[in-house]
Amino acid sequence: MLESLELEPDQMLVVVDDFNLLLGTTRVRKGGSDGGHNGLASIIETLGHNAFPRLRLGIGPVPDGVESVEFVLSRFTTSEEPEVNSVVARATEAVIFGACHNFDEFMSRYNHNPALPE
Repeated sequence: MLESLELEPDQMLVVVDDFNLLLGTTRVRKGGSDGGHNGLASIIETLGHNAFPRLRLGIGPVPDGVESVEFVLSRFTTSEEPEVNSVVARATEAVIFGACHNFDEFMSRYNHNPALPE
C-alpha cells in the first residue's frame, strides 16, 4: 500500500489499542518493538523493520482471570465510556496535529498518562 502511494514507512502513522497501557493513555513513538502487540508484530514483519511512527491508545489493564483476547474483543463498561470518549477525541486531534507538525512536537504534545498529573 505504501509503495502505491509512493510513501515511506516514516510517513505513515499506525494507531493501535494497547491493553498493556492504562485506559486513557496515549503514547507516541518514532519506532520500537511490537511490545507483544500482534498487529504491530505483523506490520514489523511486513516492513522488515520497526522504524515507523505509532500512536498507542491504552485500553488496559486486563482484569485478573480474563484472557487478553476476550478483553480486547469485549465492550467497554458504562463507567469507562467517558474516558474512552476522551481518548478517542484526543487521538483524533493527535492524528490531525501529527500530520501538520514535526514529530518531536507531536510526541511532546500527545504523550499522555492519566496516572500522572498534567
